[in-house]
Amino acid sequence: MSLLKLFISIALCTVVLPACGSKKSEKKPESVVYFVHGDPRRLLKGSTVNKSTFITKENRDNFNGFHLSGVSFFREREPQMKKENFAQVEKENSTSLKDDESAALETLPYSFIEDGDELLYEAAGNPKDSFKLSFKPVNDGYELVGLKASSGPDEQAVTVEHYSLKDDGNAFSFLVSWQSAEEGRTLVSITFTSGAVTKPLIQRSSLYNYILGHFPIKWEEDITINLCGSPSTLQQSTVKNSLVAWTRDAQRKPNDSTKEVAYEVKTEFAPFSDLNQHCIYLVSNFRAENSQEFVIAGLTIPQINTSSWELIDSDVMIFMDIVGDGFTGQANETMTHELGHFFGLGHEFEEEGHDHYRSIMGYSDGTQNVTQGDFDAIRALYNQTLSLK
Repeated sequence: MSLLKLFISIALCTVVLPACGSKKSEKKPESVVYFVHGDPRRLLKGSTVNKSTFITKENRDNFNGFHLSGVSFFREREPQMKKENFAQVEKENSTSLKDDESAALETLPYSFIEDGDELLYEAAGNPKDSFKLSFKPVNDGYELVGLKASSGPDEQAVTVEHYSLKDDGNAFSFLVSWQSAEEGRTLVSITFTSGAVTKPLIQRSSLYNYILGHFPIKWEEDITINLCGSPSTLQQSTVKNSLVAWTRDAQRKPNDSTKEVAYEVKTEFAPFSDLNQHCIYLVSNFRAENSQEFVIAGLTIPQINTSSWELIDSDVMIFMDIVGDGFTGQANETMTHELGHFFGLGHEFEEEGHDHYRSIMGYSDGTQNVTQGDFDAIRALYNQTLSLK
């Protein structure tokens, strides 16, 4: 698996059955038919966007040596998927990495190159599974106008929906859109991270699955998560209770150190591609898959610096049309599962060579509550338990 393909597919989700909302039943619904996802720009509803470029003639060389770390596609229309059972769904959503997949986690340094009146941002030699970004000069800056995958068709003209430069200058992202007859409207977030700090990728025991298999990827910076939008009092209570569920480790001792999680509700917020704000979005009127058998109730999109091997951003989407009335004032199973991904946990599925345990991070044999195995996985990742500020 190539780096690009791996990070396009790193979005981590909760999969349920639309017929009954249960993880364990395999009854197929009668009424779900091929559908249009809806305009993906609904994912920007209520957010404050920044359409002013941060790339200038003076600072553009500062971004040479950055590498592609994440690409997220949301399309209005996609071919219908066929899933036979949960075993197939779990296989396709496994966060485990085989040896050849982990070996493919390489960095491709990008650089700005002048090409006539245009400015290109590309990896040397335009290798397979890379992107080429085209910019045009505007006043003292450069605006993104085109995007092309090395293995794809001709360059796609894009409209920038949001520019984001991380406060420490070590990552940046572009959120762009376009429209085509075949796929309808498309929204794409593409993120680059600095290669200034390089650390080895350390593999731990096979006890726990993280967002890159048994490789521990975590937040080195302070953990902050916001509920973004205009949630009801009941929705706020649900999210808060789901967060609290991750702090109730029965094996915590009074003097144990904790990794604090700051949380608040934000009515003014940026889109999900923004690197300086980590949000939970309660999304209505949009579906994230096209299947008659399975639906995605929640989605987490982490961004990983593949030089320093740390989480630098993550955002959670809960699809309210799927979760529906099950999103009550109590800790919600989907919300709690996605928060596990936000903190760095992967899917807990049964697999060869892995000491499987019951987990909120499972699918077919998962639970509705955070288990001691989940707390142990957090402790192994951070050498601390979590606490809420």
